Amino acid sequence: MPWITPAISAGAIAREREMKTWDLLQSTTLGEPAIVLGKFFGSLALLWPALLLLLLLSPFQAIGGINVTAGQSVLFSLPYMAEETFDPLWLLPLTLILAAGVLKTWSRLLFHTSIGLFLSTLCQSAGTAIALTYGALLTVRAAFWLLDNLAYALFFVFAGVMEAINWFLFGSGTYMLLTVAAEVVGTVALLGASVWRLQQ
Repeated sequence: MPWITPAISAGAIAREREMKTWDLLQSTTLGEPAIVLGKFFGSLALLWPALLLLLLLSPFQAIGGINVTAGQSVLFSLPYMAEETFDPLWLLPLTLILAAGVLKTWSRLLFHTSIGLFLSTLCQSAGTAIALTYGALLTVRAAFWLLDNLAYALFFVFAGVMEAINWFLFGSGTYMLLTVAAEVVGTVALLGASVWRLQQ
C-alpha cells in the first residue's frame, strides 16, 4: 500500500499543469497550504477501501510483522520470553515493538505520499514525477536498509554478541519507533517544502 499512493500523489499537481488547470486552481481563494493538504489527503482518500483494510489488519501486523531476532516475529519470540523468569522490564520493549509494528506502515504510507507530492511540485509532467518518485523511494528505502544493517553490525562488533542480543530485544523497538518518527518528520518537512515550492 505505501508503494501505491505515490503513483497517485506524484501526479497530483503535475497533472494539473499538464491539463492547463493549475492557473485556474491558483485563482481560487485556496492558499498553497490548503492546495497541498487537499492533494495529500485526496491522494490517500482515493484508496479508502485499502486504508480501511489496513486499519483492520494493523493489530495483526504488530504481532507478526516485525522481525525481532534473526527473522523471528514478536509472536514467535513470546514462548522464548515465557521460558525466562518473568521480568517487568520485558513489558517496555515489547510495548515499543508492538507500537512500532502498528505505526510503521502508516508512517511509511504518509512519507511515501509526501515524497510523491513534493516531486509533483517540481515536475511539469505526471510521468516524469512518477518516475522520479519511485527512484527517490528506492533510494530512501535503500538508505534506511543500509543504516539499519550498519547499526546492527556496529553494535555486534563493539558490544559483543550477548549485549547485541539484549539490544535486539530491548532497543529494537526504540530504534523502530525512531525510524517511524523520522518518517513523520520527513512527511511534515516535505509537505512544508511543497507549500514553499508552490509559493515560488
